Amino acid sequence: MGGSADETEHPHTYASYLRLERLLSSQEPQSDSRDELLFITIHQVKEL
Repeated sequence: MGGSADETEHPHTYASYLRLERLLSSQEPQSDSRDELLFITIHQVKEL
């Protein structure tokens, strides 16, 4: 096949395409409330 070495070592997935790891790691809740995490996630989606 015509794939590059980079594609073989790091196959593209939907999560990697969206850079979900980077987005999720930017969430830093200040409490244990699930509502706070939902609030952060919703506002990040609106920003995108």
